[in-house]
Amino acid sequence: MGRGWAGGLLDRWGAKRPLMLGPFLAAVGLALFAYPLGNGSYWTTFAPPMAVVGLGMAVTVAPLTAVVMSSVDTHQAGVASGINTTVARLAALLAVAIAGLVALAVFGAALRQRVAAVDAEPAVKQALLAQRRDLGDAQIPAAAGAAAPALTGAVRAALVDAFRAVALLSAVLALAGAAVAAVAIDARAVADDRGGPATPFACEHLAQLVPVAPQSAGCDACLRDGRTWIHLRVCLACGQVGCCDASAQQHATRHFRATGHPIVQSLTAGEVWRWCYLDEHVV
Repeated sequence: MGRGWAGGLLDRWGAKRPLMLGPFLAAVGLALFAYPLGNGSYWTTFAPPMAVVGLGMAVTVAPLTAVVMSSVDTHQAGVASGINTTVARLAALLAVAIAGLVALAVFGAALRQRVAAVDAEPAVKQALLAQRRDLGDAQIPAAAGAAAPALTGAVRAALVDAFRAVALLSAVLALAGAAVAAVAIDARAVADDRGGPATPFACEHLAQLVPVAPQSAGCDACLRDGRTWIHLRVCLACGQVGCCDASAQQHATRHFRATGHPIVQSLTAGEVWRWCYLDEHVV
């Protein structure tokens, strides 16, 4: 359902405005996580920011995919999809790594400052600070005695400081994404593609298709060789599953050259396009 109404925004506005609005909404939601709401309930602390972030992501995803796929010719749709997926996965890995480093740095500094204000033995403080890489899992030393509640509060407060720092960093990055969309995307992007007359096309090889089921959950050849792949295609003549031209092995294309089976379909979640090798066209 989210994809449907988000796609409606794309139809009415084109890609630029949703790709500015979506990251902006996500930034607002992330910034709300940094607001000092105290020890309130889930519904007054986490639920509102999560709803705003979710709305922003829903507005962003459909136009982003449309811009990527419309920026290349139809015969390069598979490569564009593979690159889009790969960049998204790499971005997620980098985001987790950077957020983790920021959280560790902020937590360590905040914990050191807060522990210094607690009336406890120096050895107890050092033992707790030595666990700063554990973040919220840091254990209060047994020798803390009466200082244990204050040290527990220091750990919790430092963890909140780290969480807020990561939330603010994420908000800044989301705003940077909105700014990039404002500068880099043509307001006519995607809209021009919808507005032009459709080019009639008739594939002469659809008659060769038969009801098939994918033979495996991954690239057949890569599974045998222990290799990995980027994108999957299923042959609509025999059900063989191969990796696309974005993978080093290009087993889907090799299968076509060996068999002459003309049409493959994407096996990536959410994609339903089919490609005819002989016509070199999406069908």
